Amino acid sequence: MLNRTSVSITTNAGGAGTGYTPMVAGRVVQIIYAPHATTPYDGSYDIAVTTETTGVNIWTQATMNGASVNVISPRFPTYSQAGAVDAVPVVNHIPVAKERIKLAVTNAGDTKTGTYYIVLDGVIWPT
Repeated sequence: MLNRTSVSITTNAGGAGTGYTPMVAGRVVQIIYAPHATTPYDGSYDIAVTTETTGVNIWTQATMNGASVNVISPRFPTYSQAGAVDAVPVVNHIPVAKERIKLAVTNAGDTKTGTYYIVLDGVIWPT
């Protein structure tokens, strides 16, 4: 069953901000960034999305466009086919096991706001 939670992050004077989802368990299907109508992030900000406890990298990207909606469907390699002829990487959804997801933005401008919607195939616990 798909579920969605949101995290709104307002940056400090240095252009950085951090937010957390409630505790979740399941597979990350999508992350959607929606800019604030009047104070969106600056045009070239950076994002790092990890699990809080285990530090698993879900999505890291530099120079995101703060004025546009961005949608990512993160995946990670499940195993390598190194040495195989015409090897194709095997990737899958990123599992999260009963921990929060941490979203950290930098270089986003002073007092700017954005909202992230995290779509999970799993469970979201109330805060």
